Amino acid sequence: MSNWLSDAFDNLKIVSDITYELASLASAFYRTGNEQTSEELWKYVERLRTAEKNVRDAVGESVNESYKASQEATGNMLRACIAVGNVRIRANKRTLGTASKGEVKV
Repeated sequence: MSNWLSDAFDNLKIVSDITYELASLASAFYRTGNEQTSEELWKYVERLRTAEKNVRDAVGESVNESYKASQEATGNMLRACIAVGNVRIRANKRTLGTASKGEVKV
Protein backbone atom coordinates (compact mmCIF):
# COMPACT_ATOMS: atom_id res chain seq x y z
CA MET A 1 0.00 0.00 0.00
CA SER A 2 2.83 2.39 0.72
CA ASN A 3 3.85 2.76 -2.94
CA TRP A 4 0.51 4.02 -4.20
CA LEU A 5 0.09 6.14 -1.10
CA SER A 6 3.49 7.74 -1.58
CA ASP A 7 2.78 8.28 -5.29
CA ALA A 8 -0.59 9.84 -4.53
CA PHE A 9 0.88 12.32 -2.07
CA ASP A 10 3.78 13.13 -4.40
CA ASN A 11 1.30 13.94 -7.16
CA LEU A 12 -0.89 15.92 -4.79
CA LYS A 13 2.16 18.01 -3.91
CA ILE A 14 2.65 18.76 -7.62
CA VAL A 15 -1.02 19.75 -7.97
CA SER A 16 -0.72 21.94 -4.88
CA ASP A 17 2.37 23.67 -6.30
CA ILE A 18 0.67 24.29 -9.65
CA THR A 19 -2.40 25.64 -7.86
CA TYR A 20 -0.22 28.06 -5.92
CA GLU A 21 1.52 29.23 -9.11
CA LEU A 22 -1.82 29.77 -10.88
CA ALA A 23 -3.12 31.71 -7.89
CA SER A 24 -0.01 33.91 -8.00
CA LEU A 25 -0.53 34.52 -11.73
CA ALA A 26 -4.21 35.29 -11.17
CA SER A 27 -3.27 37.86 -8.54
CA ALA A 28 -0.62 39.39 -10.81
CA PHE A 29 -3.10 39.73 -13.69
CA TYR A 30 -5.60 41.36 -11.34
CA ARG A 31 -3.00 43.86 -10.07
CA THR A 32 -2.06 44.83 -13.63
CA GLY A 33 -5.67 45.53 -14.56
CA ASN A 34 -6.44 42.36 -16.50
CA GLU A 35 -9.41 41.28 -14.39
CA GLN A 36 -10.95 39.02 -17.02
CA THR A 37 -7.84 36.82 -17.29
CA SER A 38 -7.51 36.90 -13.50
CA GLU A 39 -11.08 35.65 -13.06
CA GLU A 40 -10.49 32.81 -15.54
CA LEU A 41 -7.35 31.74 -13.72
CA TRP A 42 -9.15 31.85 -10.36
CA LYS A 43 -11.76 29.46 -11.77
CA TYR A 44 -8.98 26.98 -12.57
CA VAL A 45 -7.45 27.51 -9.14
CA GLU A 46 -10.76 26.68 -7.45
CA ARG A 47 -11.26 23.58 -9.62
CA LEU A 48 -7.76 22.36 -8.77
CA ARG A 49 -8.30 22.99 -5.06
CA THR A 50 -11.56 21.04 -5.15
CA ALA A 51 -9.93 18.16 -7.04
CA GLU A 52 -6.99 18.13 -4.62
CA LYS A 53 -9.33 18.00 -1.62
CA ASN A 54 -11.37 15.19 -3.19
CA VAL A 55 -8.26 13.11 -3.84
CA ARG A 56 -6.94 13.72 -0.31
CA ASP A 57 -10.31 12.69 1.14
CA ALA A 58 -10.43 9.53 -1.01
CA VAL A 59 -6.88 8.54 -0.06
CA GLY A 60 -7.64 9.21 3.61
CA GLU A 61 -10.78 7.09 3.46
CA SER A 62 -8.90 4.23 1.82
CA VAL A 63 -6.16 4.36 4.45
CA ASN A 64 -8.78 4.41 7.24
CA GLU A 65 -10.53 1.36 5.77
CA SER A 66 -7.22 -0.52 5.56
CA TYR A 67 -6.40 0.47 9.13
CA LYS A 68 -9.80 -0.73 10.40
CA ALA A 69 -9.40 -4.05 8.56
CA SER A 70 -5.95 -4.47 10.11
CA GLN A 71 -7.35 -3.75 13.58
CA GLU A 72 -10.12 -6.32 13.07
CA ALA A 73 -7.61 -8.96 11.96
CA THR A 74 -5.43 -8.24 14.99
CA GLY A 75 -8.46 -8.46 17.27
CA ASN A 76 -9.46 -11.81 15.75
CA MET A 77 -5.93 -13.14 16.23
CA LEU A 78 -5.86 -12.03 19.87
CA ARG A 79 -9.28 -13.58 20.54
CA ALA A 80 -8.03 -16.86 19.05
CA CYS A 81 -4.89 -16.77 21.22
CA ILE A 82 -6.96 -16.11 24.34
CA ALA A 83 -9.35 -18.92 23.45
CA VAL A 84 -6.45 -21.37 23.03
CA GLY A 85 -4.99 -20.19 26.33
CA ASN A 86 -8.33 -20.72 28.09
CA VAL A 87 -8.60 -24.26 26.70
CA ARG A 88 -5.10 -25.06 27.97
CA ILE A 89 -5.87 -23.60 31.41
CA ARG A 90 -9.05 -25.69 31.69
CA ALA A 91 -7.15 -28.79 30.59
CA ASN A 92 -4.42 -28.13 33.16
CA LYS A 93 -7.00 -27.60 35.92
CA ARG A 94 -8.64 -30.95 35.08
CA THR A 95 -5.24 -32.68 35.07
CA LEU A 96 -4.21 -31.11 38.38
CA GLY A 97 -7.60 -31.92 39.89
CA THR A 98 -7.12 -35.66 39.24
CA ALA A 99 -3.73 -35.88 40.96
CA SER A 100 -3.43 -37.69 44.30
CA LYS A 101 -2.49 -35.78 47.41
CA GLY A 102 1.14 -34.81 47.39
CA GLU A 103 1.49 -35.77 43.75
CA VAL A 104 1.92 -33.10 41.09
CA LYS A 105 1.20 -33.89 37.49
CA VAL A 106 3.14 -32.04 34.86
